[in-house]
Amino acid sequence: MRLWMALLGVVFLGLGSSYAQWTVQIVDSSAGQYPCIQVDRLGYPHVGYSRNSIYNDVERYACWNGSIWQTETVDSSSNSPGHWGSLALDTLGRPHLAYLQGVYDVGVLRYAYWDGSQWVRSTVDTSDDTYDAANIVLDRAGGAHFACHWTSGPYMKYMYWNGSQWWKQVVDSSSPGDASSLALDGLGHPHLSYHNQRYGGDPVHCYWDGSRWVRQWLDEPVFSGQSSSIALDSLGRPRILYFIPPRVKYMGWNGAGWDTVTVADSAYCGTSGIMLDSGGCPQVTYAVSRGGSRYRIEYARWTGASWSKETVDTVSSSYFPSLAADSTGKIWVAFGDGSLLKVASRLPNGIEQELDSTPFRLQGLSYRGKTVSFSLNKPSWAELTAYDILGRKASTLYRGWASSGETKVSFPSHLPSGVYFLRLTTEEERLTRKMVWLR
Repeated sequence: MRLWMALLGVVFLGLGSSYAQWTVQIVDSSAGQYPCIQVDRLGYPHVGYSRNSIYNDVERYACWNGSIWQTETVDSSSNSPGHWGSLALDTLGRPHLAYLQGVYDVGVLRYAYWDGSQWVRSTVDTSDDTYDAANIVLDRAGGAHFACHWTSGPYMKYMYWNGSQWWKQVVDSSSPGDASSLALDGLGHPHLSYHNQRYGGDPVHCYWDGSRWVRQWLDEPVFSGQSSSIALDSLGRPRILYFIPPRVKYMGWNGAGWDTVTVADSAYCGTSGIMLDSGGCPQVTYAVSRGGSRYRIEYARWTGASWSKETVDTVSSSYFPSLAADSTGKIWVAFGDGSLLKVASRLPNGIEQELDSTPFRLQGLSYRGKTVSFSLNKPSWAELTAYDILGRKASTLYRGWASSGETKVSFPSHLPSGVYFLRLTTEEERLTRKMVWLR
């Protein structure tokens, strides 16, 4: 048996097409509609999506394990689940999915999450149907928050699990539109973006101030605000990407009013197409029409004076791309192309190189042969735990008081070959390293 440290940092994702600084890979050849991508703390992308065949949808999930993409079906019940979904990751990197069960892009709101050994599925709101555009975010404690357009109302609704039941509120009863987006500020208060159908379809920002819902909107001359996505800066101010036929626009709250700018013409966007960099500048993704139901996927970032644009892929049949980034600033875009799910990654140097996988010590956690070791510069309580690729605890290698210097333990020989995460927790810090165990 040998224990190998897996590649750290960026990895080459395999064969695919490249445009400028992007590499595109086909992740699933059977499904690819309504993708939502997130990246865990180790820099691995996760995608929730569906197979769109109207009466035979399924909710799907894909994740990168360090060497290959793994895909699986989350919900395949006969009542067509999988419309307009979204994805969030908890602190262990476990996926939580919101999606609709119905037909023609509306349905009952469903919730599924991975508990470490299986998918747990439930219906969130049994009293009202139908919804469109299922949105999910997780708070710091891992609690799930949802926002949806209730089409039977038609109202904008918000709900979250308070530990014993679903707490539900009508956010807006003035006929808001579909394809909304949701974010939580530093206090855990929800912020929603959507468009208001009754009053001209203006893009709306609505937030909970601790006692009531406050609405802000931008007057647009034509029907607008569709398919919006929202992000909050460090001060909790909203940054919103939205669609106003036939262009994609951006609006940001400056404290007194909205600053707006057109990002792209003849373009469309989705509900998870915006994020902010470390300086608070927006980064967005959208689809530019090429005619004949074909689209070019683009990524753009605001430089402070203009939008710097890059082509991600010239071939797509979907206009709802999703955007995410890891802690190093690496960009990920997920989008559909017919029955295909594609994921593109931004390659700063053109081609990413594999890193040396020879044994080495890194920040106090290392291995050699069958042995894992960690080093402490002073005595401390410590716990060393191995988790599998889905975040399930596989084994506790060490737990107790550790002296200064090096502590060696054997990696469990009974564990099957595969990708594992070693997590070292001490009184002062926590380290996580990815490993591949080959029996």
